[in-house]
Amino acid sequence: MQMKSRKALTNALASWGEHEAKGRLAGKVRVDTANPMACVEFALLIRSPYVARILLRDPQAVFEVELDAADIGNLVLSDGRSVEAWQADTAKENGESAAHVQRLIQEPVDGASKGHLICAATLVQGDPAQQLSDIVLYDGWHRAAAFLERVRLARAKSIHGYLVLTRTADHYLPAGR
Repeated sequence: MQMKSRKALTNALASWGEHEAKGRLAGKVRVDTANPMACVEFALLIRSPYVARILLRDPQAVFEVELDAADIGNLVLSDGRSVEAWQADTAKENGESAAHVQRLIQEPVDGASKGHLICAATLVQGDPAQQLSDIVLYDGWHRAAAFLERVRLARAKSIHGYLVLTRTADHYLPAGR
């Protein structure tokens, strides 16, 4: 994972809200996506359970990052599964999520990487290598799954995200994580 630049948590939330307003909810909601604070408010309203989980972890810093396939393979979804396990389960169900992943795979070059992934990790204290705990993916499950397939097809190398570094782990991950 390559850290690009330090950002504020509001940058991540604004990006998240904008992505939701322009994505699956386009035409269904009216959000001024040119106004970052309106986008932050929208993210807080529609993704409040995930935002709360991130805030309960005590955020310390936020970075804009670039992730590659190995990074995506190491992510833990907020329900405890890996991206690949979620993708396999979704494909078996053959519902709207599977269709959405397929649409993202087929989109032009930048299609599957529109919008930042939203992740959080705990910095392991006292580790000279500054290792991160499990990196939890809160938003971007479909994009992450599509990205892995696009890498397999040699159509992508990296995807952008926000990484929130926190003081504590996500205590709401299912047992066994």
